[in-house]
Amino acid sequence: MLLSLFHGKAALVPSCPSPCTIEDLEGRVFLSAAPSASHAGPKADRHDDRPAVSQSHHIPARPSSSSLLTLDLQGVTQDLTPNATTGALEGTGSAVFGLDDGTPVSVPLQVSLVPHAGDIPTLHLAIGAIHTAVLGLTIDTSPICLDVSTADAATNMGGLLGSIVPNLPGGADPNPTLVTNAVNGLIGSIDLSLGLTSFKAQSGKLAGVGGLGLTVEGQTVTQPFDLSLTSAASDPNPVLHGAVGPLHPTVAGLSVGVDDCNGGPVTVNLTATGGKNGSLGNDLRAAVSSLNRGANLDKVVNQLNKSLSHFDRPATGGHDGSDDDDDGGDDHGDDHGRGGKGRGGEGRDDG
Repeated sequence: MLLSLFHGKAALVPSCPSPCTIEDLEGRVFLSAAPSASHAGPKADRHDDRPAVSQSHHIPARPSSSSLLTLDLQGVTQDLTPNATTGALEGTGSAVFGLDDGTPVSVPLQVSLVPHAGDIPTLHLAIGAIHTAVLGLTIDTSPICLDVSTADAATNMGGLLGSIVPNLPGGADPNPTLVTNAVNGLIGSIDLSLGLTSFKAQSGKLAGVGGLGLTVEGQTVTQPFDLSLTSAASDPNPVLHGAVGPLHPTVAGLSVGVDDCNGGPVTVNLTATGGKNGSLGNDLRAAVSSLNRGANLDKVVNQLNKSLSHFDRPATGGHDGSDDDDDGGDDHGDDHGRGGKGRGGEGRDDG
């Protein structure tokens, strides 16, 4: 699927009694930063001997056709700080994904926790627009925003947001470090991914099917969406364009709004640039070229779907790719330029 927002990542937050509370965070392994100045001095507060800021890191997943991008959301490294104008607690984390060779790439993740006058706060996460290339496809997305609120306070994640209310500024026991740790724990339980699940014939033209998925604490929801071929027939680099959302799924006790950070749908462009290590992009270019020469659309769709199956590998972090080569068989017709290689193979550029 095109965006399998929550595709297959184990939850970063260990199970804890339902609902999860601040005290349940104590046993987790954290990366530490300097303690907040507001908590320096004698350990009069029972929380002061805890690590300042928690953050989890994972090896990013390598791309596959069903999960071109798997965004591993990572929290902030310093305490969230109040915005004097809005009153929100703000910080910057990152969203990390892997390239074909496993190289990690990160984009900024803007984090904002919005209090609601003693009620359960809302967590706003903003990921900047993504521009990258995997499997011979150049991927361009709009910004992606998540608005996270509690839907069921009796669940682990739903209860976690409610448990920090006393620790917010103006609460009974203000503690920015505990608030930050709780927010990071929640962020760490979220994955976002983008995948390409299939091709189809639509209104006499080639089209694709993508999926926008969201995973919270191991529970996944996926929203399929159409990808239309928008480039001119003469363009050697065909473009698939799609839009999905806004979405409002409920996952693991959380209500999550997903949009383009402006109330509109998340947009995705996939450009088949092909080239070395770009067999999937090469196959799409060759398919469109063959259609321009009068090839049968249904046959081309079937060939492309066979091609997808060669690139559909589990998106597991740290995989070295040593077993990714196929047996050299080419399931496609002669119009395809894969050259019998599996994912990451070097095919002929038929553009």
